[in-house]
Amino acid sequence: MKRSAETGVNVGGASILVIFVLLCLTTFATLSLVSANADQKLSRKTAEATAAYYQADASAQTLLAEIDYQLKQIPLDSPESYFSAAETRMPGGVTLEQDAGSFFASYEVPIDESHTLKVRLLLIYPGGAGQPRYELAAWQSVYTGEWEADDTLNLWDGGEEMNLMGS
Repeated sequence: MKRSAETGVNVGGASILVIFVLLCLTTFATLSLVSANADQKLSRKTAEATAAYYQADASAQTLLAEIDYQLKQIPLDSPESYFSAAETRMPGGVTLEQDAGSFFASYEVPIDESHTLKVRLLLIYPGGAGQPRYELAAWQSVYTGEWEADDTLNLWDGGEEMNLMGS
């Protein structure tokens, strides 16, 4: 009589498969956590930058309202007297300059340590009451931080002749 070979339960393959699936799930969970943390940090920085910009924008709008009020107070005798009076009535921090016969009022409001909101207004002599007294020439955020060069790449500076043939 032949003895039949006993077949036991083969748990080795199933155990390896379960371990592999657990390692994959752990890796994906870790990657998801790291990604969510990075997204949260980016969202916070974006919210802080947006809040800083709108705070500077509100300050710039307040200063613009003060300029508008001061320009309304000037009598409309002649363009020369109007722009001469505008020079003396500008609020602190506002500079008045003349360029090619046009008068400009400029001011800056800091956003953060590396950005500034720059405003430039073209002053207009109003023809009568209710006419515009200025036109917005520029309202822009400008980077004012220190620029740092990235010298990690070995680039040709043009100093010596480049040998393209390799000899």
